[in-house]
Amino acid sequence: MDMYAKPLRTLVKVLKNAGVDCEYFFANAVEKLTQVEDIEVCVSSSKLSSAEQALDSSPLFQRVPPSSPDTHAEYTRECPRFVEKYADEPQIVLLSDEEIEKPDALGREDHGRDVYYSLEILDYLTVEDITQTPIPTLPSLLCYLCLLSFSSGDPVHRTRMEQLVDGMNIDKEWCKENLPDHLHAQYVMNLVDGKRDRMGDSSGNFVTRYIAAQQMAESVTRIPGYRI
Repeated sequence: MDMYAKPLRTLVKVLKNAGVDCEYFFANAVEKLTQVEDIEVCVSSSKLSSAEQALDSSPLFQRVPPSSPDTHAEYTRECPRFVEKYADEPQIVLLSDEEIEKPDALGREDHGRDVYYSLEILDYLTVEDITQTPIPTLPSLLCYLCLLSFSSGDPVHRTRMEQLVDGMNIDKEWCKENLPDHLHAQYVMNLVDGKRDRMGDSSGNFVTRYIAAQQMAESVTRIPGYRI
């Protein structure tokens, strides 16, 4: 759990002291829950150099050489990377919001009493850690990935959206209610059409490739930020 929580807490504090607000955090941990993933941190393009300088000058972090990411993170190839001092992982990747609409991030008030957190997330972060971390809402994250997909043509963004569609059991009605941009809604609805094919006949699941039963499908709707 502390592998993610400790660097997140330290990072937020160092950047905040430097006058840099983290717009959101993202870790692609849907498909590879057993592997350590990079922590992607988005900051304003006007603050990117300040964020780099803050981490470079901090005694708590050290810069690491550019990596050769797999195809699911190719867009991070040239991005600045850091780790906590005396640690090898997880790596923290600084991303700029340039040309990308800022995703809406969850606030503490969005974490009510009847919310649901997956056991996989709670293996890494406590509830208190989650409520203090700017995590994008599901609608704004999908819009963000749509923009990345449209601007770059990189199929990795479509793959990530498929993972979200299947992991959150998104349907067409959800798209109509939560994705105000028609192109975004139509794009995600096309991915909804493929849920059954991606599940396969041998999975034993009844809902999606990630959700076995209807009870879990109902639980994910209580994850903070599921709807606008």
